[in-house]
Amino acid sequence: MRLTLAEFIAAFSRGAGAIGWPGYDGTVRLHAGSSGGMDSYDVERRLPAGFCERPHWADGRYRVVWVSEAERATVTYCEGDLDMVTCADVAGFAAWLAHQEQVYGRG
Repeated sequence: MRLTLAEFIAAFSRGAGAIGWPGYDGTVRLHAGSSGGMDSYDVERRLPAGFCERPHWADGRYRVVWVSEAERATVTYCEGDLDMVTCADVAGFAAWLAHQEQVYGRG
């Protein structure tokens, strides 16, 4: 059952906060949560339409990252934990993706 992004965040988030990293001061929100015992396949089935997996950011099915350009959001599953990141604007989203590429794109 696919959810909207708002429904997905409401179902899995334990809270949200602004995040940043060196060189970026924009509005990016992290919604941290748990998959509630679901594996990455179950999480993927509930993601809103339009989220696409970034295979080169993954570590098997233990860490999977999905990206939606339309929603300006990413969802990361890592061993049961979920990080949902939403960006207020295109510039913030581009900066977030560039940062993620630095972190995950090394493989």
